[in-house]
Amino acid sequence: MIEGVDYSYDPPTAGELIKAGKKFVVRYGGVGNTAKWLTTKEVTALRAAEIEIVANAEKSATAYKGTQAGVEHATKAMEYFTSIGMPIGRPIYFSVDWDAGPADWPAIDAALKASAQCIGIDRVGVYGGYKTIEHCVNAKTAKWFWQTYAWSGGKWHPKANIRQYKNSQQLGSGTVDYDQAMTTDYGQWGAQMARWYVDKGLSTLINQVKARNPGMTVGTIGDPSHAASISDHNPETDRSVDAGDFMIAGSFTKTDAEWLFDSLTQARDIRLAYVIYNKRIVSSTVQPWKVRAYTGKDPHTNHVHVSVNDKHENNPALWRLVGEVADKGIHKDMIALDDYSYPKLSQGMHDDKYSGYHMIARVQSLLRITVDGDYGAKTAQAVAKKMGGGNGKTVGEKEWVTISGLSTRAGK
Repeated sequence: MIEGVDYSYDPPTAGELIKAGKKFVVRYGGVGNTAKWLTTKEVTALRAAEIEIVANAEKSATAYKGTQAGVEHATKAMEYFTSIGMPIGRPIYFSVDWDAGPADWPAIDAALKASAQCIGIDRVGVYGGYKTIEHCVNAKTAKWFWQTYAWSGGKWHPKANIRQYKNSQQLGSGTVDYDQAMTTDYGQWGAQMARWYVDKGLSTLINQVKARNPGMTVGTIGDPSHAASISDHNPETDRSVDAGDFMIAGSFTKTDAEWLFDSLTQARDIRLAYVIYNKRIVSSTVQPWKVRAYTGKDPHTNHVHVSVNDKHENNPALWRLVGEVADKGIHKDMIALDDYSYPKLSQGMHDDKYSGYHMIARVQSLLRITVDGDYGAKTAQAVAKKMGGGNGKTVGEKEWVTISGLSTRAGK
């Protein structure tokens, strides 16, 4: 057994948890009073102390009833927890925080099934008393079980991953409930999430798609099952993560997933290693850019998987996405972030030889042409067309201003 706690408004410090021998915390997020939510600052402190984190969603004690509640809890909790570092595949425990019985089962089942539709049954957990856990085990509406001693009559269910055995205990400067993990994997986020980051090129794609589909969720860092195998979701030696899973939920629909798959296939961006969706894969190296059948264990029907390659992973240029309207706000960010004062570029240059700043790729992205970092004839033609004449063989401040839509020097 592994000792842990859960808490809401009155948290102890990480140091106090360590002193008390606690190895994990279960924390709220995504729905309900924001004052109870796990914060980024807290995540940093807990990870530094090597204390595990488990996700829980509870809008209110009796709110988890019906399809609408299931969708709201799952989508909002997954979006929030992912944004602060929850690895791909980790479960969320949804609270049935009352003495539920047979009259409640239809509404609870509907909520759990709706949550499973949003995030996948393998990520659905439930919190409740003995009767709730027993019902959900038999109904197969959840895969993870956190049982409270309340409403349990002294009985513990053998399928419970976590047991909450005592409430409202003073621990250091905070007030907590005591828990015990009964299984090796109880939904914890895992130490592999510490000190990782997403490659710049992938971050750009994620931001572009999120701007188009507000509120959508993209998973990056892998869970323990990924960590036990070779996966682009696992941090590399430099702690960078090369893969993102664009989840079909909320504003990102199956139609949007097809759009993203088609966009990446057509654009042939030099950063893309491969993309997988709905039993199909397109690779930039294996039978390059041909749509092939994907026969892996996961058919990828509920998300689009995107992996970038090591050579160009930190190229921050915009990605060419089908039908995307140029957004000057995004372009300003891309150009002005680094304050390079519009370096002069000329035909014959290549990003790999010229600099590590990928400026040619940025110009190509802004012009909506193939991004390869090579200032060749096609780039010159596109520059000339954008400028309304000339040979397009050089890009200076005038060209930068016209191409990017800016009117002043970067950073000024």
